[in-house]
Amino acid sequence: IGSAMPLTGGVAAAAFAPVKDGFAAYIQYANENNLLDGYTIEVAIEDDQYNPELTPGAVNTQIDAGAHIFSGIIGSPNNAAVRDLLNDECIPQLNALTGSPAWGQVADYPWTTGILVPYTVESPVYAAQIAKDFPDGATVSLFYVNNEFGQIYAEAFKDVADEFGLEILGEQTIEATDSNPPTSQVTTIASEGADVVVAVPLGAGCISFLTELANAK
Repeated sequence: IGSAMPLTGGVAAAAFAPVKDGFAAYIQYANENNLLDGYTIEVAIEDDQYNPELTPGAVNTQIDAGAHIFSGIIGSPNNAAVRDLLNDECIPQLNALTGSPAWGQVADYPWTTGILVPYTVESPVYAAQIAKDFPDGATVSLFYVNNEFGQIYAEAFKDVADEFGLEILGEQTIEATDSNPPTSQVTTIASEGADVVVAVPLGAGCISFLTELANAK
């Protein structure tokens, strides 16, 4: 089984280190408990630094080394960067670690599957819950990471906001590569005085965002 994950590269590597460790630990468990009778599973994880320009090289290296299946590649653009290659070669690209709705395109990409709830489903669920908690309507401030993950999530929320009686007061973003605490963004959010903050940070960015939010409160 081959995969590509950010093993180095700063923020993303720190955020997703537990994913790599958990992935390797489960494969070890599968081998020790003979979950695939008669087979020993080997895993090779190449470093793409969360950079989709590096993912094809990482995947090609593993194909040349004899990888039969790819699983657990992290990031929407990273998976998209190798989707055509793997489907053309009829190599399974299983459990893409992203909630992009793109992984449901069965007719064009039958060898690719996602594993997370699509962002276009998950985000409206939160909108519905906010409407339930605030039946007379609510104001919302948005904070999200400025990549495909955050953008799709925020757009899905904005698409249903009016339907659920939610008024969006403002939007603040942070770059996926920015390891600084979002102090200025949270200061702006605090000044808006919304009933609810919908936050979509990336990995370890959740901790720094919640810390800044607590400081502002």
